[in-house]
Amino acid sequence: MSENEYFNNALSDFVFDVANGRAIRHFTELGYTVKQIMEKLDISAPYEKVRQTVWDALVNQQTILLEEPCALRANKKAVYVKEYGAFGRTTFRRILTSDEAPPVKWKKIMYKKESDAELRKLLSDKCRENGTKNAYVSCDFGIFQREDPLSYQKLTARLGQRQKDYTEGLPWPNQRVYHRMDTRMTEMISCILSFKEYSMNWYFGESGDKIIIY
Repeated sequence: MSENEYFNNALSDFVFDVANGRAIRHFTELGYTVKQIMEKLDISAPYEKVRQTVWDALVNQQTILLEEPCALRANKKAVYVKEYGAFGRTTFRRILTSDEAPPVKWKKIMYKKESDAELRKLLSDKCRENGTKNAYVSCDFGIFQREDPLSYQKLTARLGQRQKDYTEGLPWPNQRVYHRMDTRMTEMISCILSFKEYSMNWYFGESGDKIIIY
């Protein structure tokens, strides 16, 4: 990439962030899907840029983890870094750091998927015990979408329209990721729990339980 191309791309990203970035991140925090956000923006923006911004926001706020949960008890705290801009102007940028916490030593619970009712009760009890902030489920949507598109279509057909909009609006990578068991994901899991072609693991950070379905 030439220096001129690099500058133009950086300028384009800056303009996009000024025009739409803050609004997109705000709507993401409110739980809007990419489709809903596109309808809400005052200034039109490319679909791919919007969905990538939403994805980055979900990763930054740890709704989505790119690696297996390992230190869910880490406490976040804000610090301010002094920066100097043009003409010596001083600004302060807020960043989050974490107090190191020892990794969770997962207690593996092997669960044979025979009764959906029993599994639902187990997951419900664990979510109530741990709280949704410290509960995650593995997501193979990106892998499933690429390797078995027909089954992926059957899976998403089980979802409600808003759940389907959320899932299809995100650029899932071709790897396993982990989604916090918030209200939306809990509803989605309830819809696809009995879909035998799709497997999931659950992680509960407070109790240290890792539930593996087989």
